[in-house]
Amino acid sequence: GGGKSTLVNYLATTLARQRLTGGSTGLPDWPAEPPLPVRIVLRRFAAWLVETVGDDVPEVKAGLVWRYLEEKLLADWGCREAYRHVKETLHTAGGVIFFDGLDEVPESVVDGRRTLIKETITDFAGPLDTCKVIVTCREYAYKKDDAWRLPEAQFPVIDLALFQAEQIRQFAQTWYRVTGPRQEWDANKQALEAKRLADAVLAKAHLRELGQYPLLLTLMAQVHGRYGDLPENRADLYDRAVNLLLSHWENRLVRQADGSKKWEPGLIARLDLRREDVRSVLEAIAFAAHERQEGQSNRDKQAADIGRDELWEGLLPLVGSYDRAKEVTDYIQQRSGLLQAREHFTYVFPHRTFQEYLAAAHVWSLPDDPVEALYTRLQRDAAWWREIFLLAAGQARADAYRVKSLVERLTAGQPRPDVSEWQLWGAVLAAQTIHETNFMRFVRGKEADHPFVRVEAGVRAWLEAALVAEGSLKPGQRAEAGRALGRWIEDTRPGVGVVEREGMKLPDIAWGNWVKAGQYTIGRNKNARWSLKLQEVKIPHDFCLARYPITNAQFQCFVEAFDRDNATWWQGIPDSERLFREPRFAYANHPRETVSWYQAVAFCRWLSDKLEMDIWLPHEYEWEIAALWPNENAQEYFYPWRSGFDAAKANMREGSKLDQPTTVGIYPSGRNEALELYDLSGNVREWCRNRYQKPQSDIDPEKVVISSDSRVLRGGSWNHYRSNARADYRLGSPPGARGGFSGFRVVVVRVSPSHHPDH
Repeated sequence: GGGKSTLVNYLATTLARQRLTGGSTGLPDWPAEPPLPVRIVLRRFAAWLVETVGDDVPEVKAGLVWRYLEEKLLADWGCREAYRHVKETLHTAGGVIFFDGLDEVPESVVDGRRTLIKETITDFAGPLDTCKVIVTCREYAYKKDDAWRLPEAQFPVIDLALFQAEQIRQFAQTWYRVTGPRQEWDANKQALEAKRLADAVLAKAHLRELGQYPLLLTLMAQVHGRYGDLPENRADLYDRAVNLLLSHWENRLVRQADGSKKWEPGLIARLDLRREDVRSVLEAIAFAAHERQEGQSNRDKQAADIGRDELWEGLLPLVGSYDRAKEVTDYIQQRSGLLQAREHFTYVFPHRTFQEYLAAAHVWSLPDDPVEALYTRLQRDAAWWREIFLLAAGQARADAYRVKSLVERLTAGQPRPDVSEWQLWGAVLAAQTIHETNFMRFVRGKEADHPFVRVEAGVRAWLEAALVAEGSLKPGQRAEAGRALGRWIEDTRPGVGVVEREGMKLPDIAWGNWVKAGQYTIGRNKNARWSLKLQEVKIPHDFCLARYPITNAQFQCFVEAFDRDNATWWQGIPDSERLFREPRFAYANHPRETVSWYQAVAFCRWLSDKLEMDIWLPHEYEWEIAALWPNENAQEYFYPWRSGFDAAKANMREGSKLDQPTTVGIYPSGRNEALELYDLSGNVREWCRNRYQKPQSDIDPEKVVISSDSRVLRGGSWNHYRSNARADYRLGSPPGARGGFSGFRVVVVRVSPSHHPDH
């Protein structure tokens, strides 16, 4: 499925067309005068050798190729008289000879014939100095110790690269340029569908991995063209692709030597089989192969080898005899479909994902309890059976009770504070199962005591317990729990998500404790270069910081608001700031980054209006006072947890080094306990409202100057060291900067009693 034969066919056709028309090849770096192309399919050449030559093999074997050209290839085309001209052209003017499919020589003649073919090609190429000779072979079959391997000096090995993103897009454009007119689509419609196909393939990791292979990308294009899209659910996609591959074994249109076409009965029609029955046999074979491959050291490299005898035994109840089973394997040898022939009488699925999908389908046919059978295998080798579990759930997604039983088996019991690694693993898999099966459609609208609601709430409870299980889980594991919550279910902790009021989504802000107006001490005597100098400052109003930085879900409320472009929010702000960038880490419960100071200001103005509160970015004085609260002895400490540096208390470059932001609130021991404020050190740096060069400015939020002056960032980020994470450390940045390290939290000031967060 890598495109070897297609490449050979394309080159041969392009060169032949240009020789006929007299134009240039259009192929980069090829000579202006196109060489004569000759394509020899080695499977057919080997069959001709058996029929014609037998054991009467000459010592010098180059003549066998010339005989094949004259007696078979040209004769079948009805132009045997052109042989002398072809031979003379290749000797004098030169050409390109393609020998396609060295590995496809039938297994029944492999012992001597591949070596014979190797010697024949070598003898043939030797005297043809004017020609280029290209041989194709699947990578797995071309091993260094094989007797039939061509001499490296004469035939250097080149790997055919897989598709990159740009080639996937180019393929999609070409596909719809060819197939679109059949549906009477104009150029605009063809371009639109091509973009939709490429975007769908590149948007998801599992589709992108498949799309590297031209065969599998073609399958996805066929699915997209037939159904109008690629299914969101992987199980749906594989189901449709499997049926397409099975259709390769049904009737097919074959071009004859005279140019006419006729229908040739395929394997399924010839043996009078039902596609569903063939598929059922392959599902059982895939399950057995996957189970057998579990203990193999190289299992991750490819799909499992399936022996001919194993395939025959599986087919026997269906086809009725070994002769008919052999007919099946002989057919597969010549026409790849859902199985591909390999060396030593073995077969393989075209990609491991098809093996996994078919094995998952067989789960529901197991004689024992399928749910318990899957769970037992997960306990035995979780990594190996994880995909099978998800695909089995995907195939059962229409049955809410089946999905429920799978999820419940992963998250049995009530969560405890000391969540184990296995319990976390099960909860994460359960969350993904809920997402991939769209189980939430069974949950919505149900009462809290409904079994479907309870099972979904149980998964969330396990993940929320894992978020703060600092005693039993490492930061990276707690971060994984957070990503599962943010990506696959919904993080409903207060202060993290959104609420709906009068049809509008609004941030659900949880506030810390209040700090009274008054005189406070900030700054340092030492290290004043990156800190404010030790001083007394006056805060003229009560203030209260949000418990967490603003999350992606909360900021998205503003991005999607119907009145987002209201001029009131953007007064004094450059128009270019109304264009938002996608966050680098877009999990709903992660802090919003890639956001400028200007955009944070506009958000605060919008939120103030919606909540009828005075909401702003904190002044850096307020931020530092709150971070080290209580203020009486704040100068004795550098970090919000009011003790020495501890890498386990914040997401920063030291310690676990997670290399990305994390879900808010997963370092409870690193919070400021007195004010209940989380993530003040690490995760993302936080914008403050005041100017960097004039820290005494902008204390009154109603008098903040909107200008291009640098603004203050506090708290350090996931990419910074301990010095940046100190509560007194300050950094300046242009207000339009949108770094992946910077976010913000909000502060509420000067509120009336009726709108006080305590009410």
